[in-house]
Amino acid sequence: MTPSAIAWSRHPARDRPWATAFALFVIVLFAVLAAQLMEHVGWGAVSGFVLLVSLRHFFFATEYEVDSQGISVKHLGRTTRQSWVTIRRFEASPRSLILSTRVRPSFLDTFRSIHLLLPPEEAVLVQMREWWTSAHETGGI
Repeated sequence: MTPSAIAWSRHPARDRPWATAFALFVIVLFAVLAAQLMEHVGWGAVSGFVLLVSLRHFFFATEYEVDSQGISVKHLGRTTRQSWVTIRRFEASPRSLILSTRVRPSFLDTFRSIHLLLPPEEAVLVQMREWWTSAHETGGI
């Protein structure tokens, strides 16, 4: 019996408090430096905001939902959905997974692939691999 959908959420900043403290320290440090060097508090605020946005996947939670049709990722109110048929590469590492529409690694993976932070349960990865394999063996679900 296969589950109809598997859902989980990951929030790296909450999982790693020391890394969060260090990242916030660096952001504040660079914001203060920018404000001092440019002699205007506005530039410090802009630099702090830019650094925070660039680390958004670390500071803000991401929700994942996987089913037999594909995967959806929700982050900061934006949902991305990919079907298993369009995913051509499935690369697993100990804590994450890259699902790409390209067969070979490319610089376009930054824009075209989905990078998932896996939940602690290993069964999720096994089920996702089964759905992906099934979609490619049958030519679509």
